[in-house]
Amino acid sequence: MFGIGMAVGCALGGTIGVLFMALAVAGKREDEQMAALFEKKKHERKICFLDKDANRLFFIPDGGYLELIAGNGDKQVCSCNYVDDEHMKVNGTLWQALDFAEHMEERGIAYRPLPQQKERGR
Repeated sequence: MFGIGMAVGCALGGTIGVLFMALAVAGKREDEQMAALFEKKKHERKICFLDKDANRLFFIPDGGYLELIAGNGDKQVCSCNYVDDEHMKVNGTLWQALDFAEHMEERGIAYRPLPQQKERGR
C-alpha cells in the first residue's frame, strides 16, 4: 500500500511540477511580448511642440532630441520624453506644451528638432 501511495504521490508531484514549469515559461514569453509591445508603442508616441499662440510647430518621437538656441548663439541639446498629449519632459523637467513655448519666447530661446540618429546595429 505504501508503494502505491508513493508511486501516485511521485506521479502527481511530477505532473504538478511540469505544469508549474509550463506556466513559468508561458509567463516569461508573455512578459517579453508585453515589453516588446510597450517598446513599439513608445516609439510610436510623438511629442507636439507649439509656439506661444498654440500653433503646432513640429513633432518629435518620444526619446528624441531638441536643440535650444539662445539669442547669443549658445546651443543646448535636450532629451525629450512623452508624458501625455499635452505634457512632456525636456531634460527631465515636466512641461505643459504651451507653458514651454511661452517660457522659451520670454527668454528669447528658439528651438528645433534634431534629426533622429539610427541606433547602431539596426
